[in-house]
Amino acid sequence: MKYYDIVLGQCEFDDAFAKRLGFERVFRADGKTGLSIGSEKGQLLKAIQRGAVAIAITDFSVDREVMAKASDSETMLCVPIAPLARTKGLEQARLLHRAAELLKYAYKKRIEVSFASLADSRLLMESRMQLIEVAKMLGATEERARSGVSEANMKIIEGCKVHDED
Repeated sequence: MKYYDIVLGQCEFDDAFAKRLGFERVFRADGKTGLSIGSEKGQLLKAIQRGAVAIAITDFSVDREVMAKASDSETMLCVPIAPLARTKGLEQARLLHRAAELLKYAYKKRIEVSFASLADSRLLMESRMQLIEVAKMLGATEERARSGVSEANMKIIEGCKVHDED
C-alpha cells in the first residue's frame, strides 16, 4: 500500500524527507485547489457548493449543515493532524475530543475521511505511522486509518489536479 500526505503550500521539504517519513508522495495544498481548509461555516459551505474535493475543518467543530452538505455532495473530510501536534495540555485534550466527535459524526454520515498532516512547517510533518496511529486514537479502525492516509489522500491529490485544470 502506498501512502500520501498533504501539507500547506509554505511547508518546505524535499522528496527524500517525504520518503523517510514513509510517503510515496507529499502534495502541497496552496488554497487554490479543490481542498478547502478553514473553520468558517460560510467558507466551507461555499467550497462544497463549488465542488471542492475535500474540506478540512481546522477547529474540528461539528456543524450539522456543513456535514450534511458534504455527505450529499460526496465531498470528503480531511482531518488535519498538525493542529493536534501544535497544541499541548488542556487545549490539546479539547481538540482531540472535538476531532474524535467530528470523525464519529463523519462516519455516521458516511463521509469518506482522509488524515493528513496539513503542516505549515517541516517540524509538524508526521510519519505515515504517526498519522495512522493518531487516526486510530481518534476512533478510526485500522483499515479506515490506513485507507485515510493512502487511498483517500490520493483521491484528494488526484481530484485537486483535475480541479486545477478546470
